[in-house]
Amino acid sequence: MALPLKSFRKHQRWMLVCLAIMAMIAFFVLPPFLQMGAGDGSPRGEAVAATWSGGTVHIGDLQRMLGMNIATNQFLGMAAAAAGRDPRQMPDFAPLDERQILQRMVVVEEAKRNGIDLSDDAVNRFLREWTGDRVRPEQFAQIMSRLRIGDMPVNERDLFDAVRRELIARTQFGLFERSLGSDPPGWRWDAFRRLRQEATVELVAVPVESVADAVSLPDAARLKSFFTTYRDAFPRARSADPGFRQPRRVRYEYLMAKRETFENEEKAKVTDDEIAAYYEKNKTTLFRARPAASVPATEATPPAAPEAAAPAPAPEATPPAAPAEPAPAAQPAPAVPTADAPAAEPAAADKPAEPPADAPAPPESAGVQPRRLRAVTVAFRQESAPAAAADEKPAADPAPADEKPAADPAPADEKPAADPALDVPAAAPTAPPAEPAPAAAEPAPAAPAPAATETTPDAAQFEPLDKVRERIVETLARQKAADRIDTLFKLIVSDLAGYAQDRALWQAQGGSAAAAPVPPDIDAIAARQGLEAGRSDGPVAAAAAVEAGGPARSFEIVPDPSNRFGRRDIGWLDMMYGPDTGLYRAMTSRDFEGNRFISWKTADEPDYVPEFDAVRPEVERAWRIVEGRGLAKQKAEGLAEKARAAGKPLAEVFAGDSAATVSTVGPFTWLEDTFTGGQPTLSQPEGVSMPGEEFMSAVHGLEPGQVTIAFNEPRTVCYVIRLVSVAPAEDALREAFVAARNDQRSIAMVAQDQLFRASDAWIRGLEERYRLNVKLPERR
Repeated sequence: MALPLKSFRKHQRWMLVCLAIMAMIAFFVLPPFLQMGAGDGSPRGEAVAATWSGGTVHIGDLQRMLGMNIATNQFLGMAAAAAGRDPRQMPDFAPLDERQILQRMVVVEEAKRNGIDLSDDAVNRFLREWTGDRVRPEQFAQIMSRLRIGDMPVNERDLFDAVRRELIARTQFGLFERSLGSDPPGWRWDAFRRLRQEATVELVAVPVESVADAVSLPDAARLKSFFTTYRDAFPRARSADPGFRQPRRVRYEYLMAKRETFENEEKAKVTDDEIAAYYEKNKTTLFRARPAASVPATEATPPAAPEAAAPAPAPEATPPAAPAEPAPAAQPAPAVPTADAPAAEPAAADKPAEPPADAPAPPESAGVQPRRLRAVTVAFRQESAPAAAADEKPAADPAPADEKPAADPAPADEKPAADPALDVPAAAPTAPPAEPAPAAAEPAPAAPAPAATETTPDAAQFEPLDKVRERIVETLARQKAADRIDTLFKLIVSDLAGYAQDRALWQAQGGSAAAAPVPPDIDAIAARQGLEAGRSDGPVAAAAAVEAGGPARSFEIVPDPSNRFGRRDIGWLDMMYGPDTGLYRAMTSRDFEGNRFISWKTADEPDYVPEFDAVRPEVERAWRIVEGRGLAKQKAEGLAEKARAAGKPLAEVFAGDSAATVSTVGPFTWLEDTFTGGQPTLSQPEGVSMPGEEFMSAVHGLEPGQVTIAFNEPRTVCYVIRLVSVAPAEDALREAFVAARNDQRSIAMVAQDQLFRASDAWIRGLEERYRLNVKLPERR
């Protein structure tokens, strides 16, 4: 018998050749055939994301499409940056979620059927326009070499095709929007009515629950089929469809620092020295007194002129001027360019000439800034002054132009005044003037008077400390309270981090080698630090957390370079129920009242699809609600017919009927503006449970006195509705609409909402045409 090794040695050459051939077949020939057998290159057995007329989309295909969308946006952003443009200001291809990716797929198919396609030249032209033709091909290559989808590099051809598909989809969307044109006047008028016309109604509510017991349950097979239809949907409060998928539930704890409590405590600790120091440091920027109203001297001076001219008899007591002097001596000195100084007051060496009795005294402010005297209104009242001055002879020749004029004689009890053209006495002397000063003596310049022509703010003019003391105390207390809360929260974060680490080590050791670490006692921390403690009532869904209050409506401000302000708000629900939030990971937030929270989750239960038997009671209740809507509608129609036949208010028709409780609601509009100035929202009048478009449309389609019925949005209550009144009336509303034609921002937003709805309807039509059936579980 031949040995195996001997046989191998004898035929080893041929056996090695066969082994090499088989390896080549396994590595190079077999994979293409396997892919052909799979149909679309996806692994057999991979979950299906969607089916459509073009084939099947597996989860892997969808993930690659999502990755390519992200890579495309990254490519365009880096290309814009390389061209020296701000990527945040560029209208990129918005990131899409799974369903939007699938919708984009059918839009591209529709565009191709409409003959829309883009060549490579068109894509290159778009890239040149995008970058302003400032990016060279080698720069594009460097950018693409940095792109990744997971760990895999992005192929140049795949990226080029992705840009082409996005441009095709954008072109198709643009054609659809242009087909609609701008919002027509009819849409704007309808929007104006929804925002401005108020309705008051009478209501009788017929809850579906009140007739649900009359609905019989189907057999088990039909009930299970009903469950299968809605098992992947989450329950939503305003949805008419049931949902049996159990939402994510979280158990959490939190500590709240109440703003008012902490600030009041810190107010008592603020010292006088701190108040004074803050005042001195910030008075020039925060506590400057409001300046008094500035009154120009040209307006304030004229009333003083008659008072100054009142003692006019002085010229009679003064010796007359020499008649031999020529009249030209009345010319004023050229160095004083003012229209207010009368020509009758030239500088004299020994004796000044007094102004005539009927001439008003010069303004008092003339001695400060001569350049401003040109606007003095008193000069316009001296029409006869030049003539009178010409008749009166001066006591001496006027000073030459290149010499300073001599000073006027000052009264005996006054110091010599400066140049009379610059410094005018407050009042004319009533007694003869004293001996004039020698002509050669240079008069001492007068000290500048306080500015009268304009008010100059004093740098030291601030609000007194006593007046702003309370403001300073509040500011200091607010700052100290914030610092104190920051310190407390940092200590709590440190404690939580330490506990989380000890817990992780304990779990890694099997959880039984030693005693479990003890979590922080929030009640003890709250009592010691002046905080308020709270916790959820077991694992709760997001909707239950909102109803419980606490931190559920708070938010935190986080940095965001993509935002135009460099930051954005993130809600507490997004943080607590987010995918990246681990157990005992502290998160801080604040509410609109200034209260601050630190919270963390202690348990996290992911969403799941329950078994039929586990939720059968919920399934039965949902069945009764859905099937009982017909019975509730019938009952409401009977009540409405009775009201129509009576032709009276519902309160009179159903008086004494305990099964029909009448309530009056309103006035309310269909839509209402938001505080932030955003898209107007549906009104939620008190007394109506979750009204929707059907309810509002029924109300505003009535004439006063008419009766109809309508469901609320989740179709859990059917209302009998009688319109009592509307205001304003149609004619007055049309006049208001015409008057508001120049400011229709809210109206335009409502009209734009009609465009969005038309676009959504078009997308849904494409989904039906291409038989797009999305099998992804609903995200929440």
